[in-house]
Amino acid sequence: MKKTLLLMSMILFLLPTLPACGGRQPSMHRAERLVTGYFKRYGRRYDASTFGEHPVTKTRVREIEELHKHYVHLLAELDMEDGGTEIVRAALEKKAPLGWRLVAWERLSPEGFTDAPAMDAPPASSRHSRP
Repeated sequence: MKKTLLLMSMILFLLPTLPACGGRQPSMHRAERLVTGYFKRYGRRYDASTFGEHPVTKTRVREIEELHKHYVHLLAELDMEDGGTEIVRAALEKKAPLGWRLVAWERLSPEGFTDAPAMDAPPASSRHSRP
């Protein structure tokens, strides 16, 4: 009886500490499920968007980077129904009782991370140029 009571009290004491054993980042599988689910819901809500016209079929997470505790950025590649590919950078935040949530995202060009012109290219027009 005394041994059973001791065992039960230890289990009840250790039970609240189990969530602390989890990782500080979502797993690749969990991140892929979050991103896929988010963009499927986004496509249903906004029919005229790229994600509404050509729904996401598969997601591959390339990298996950922790910015600070409970906040990560990830780079994901989305395969579309029409055969196209979209590259997306997303931010995930961990909310206490609900788990990870996608809170922000931006679409990147498939060739690289930005469409900005090269820094060594001359400006198209400048009001300070001399003749």
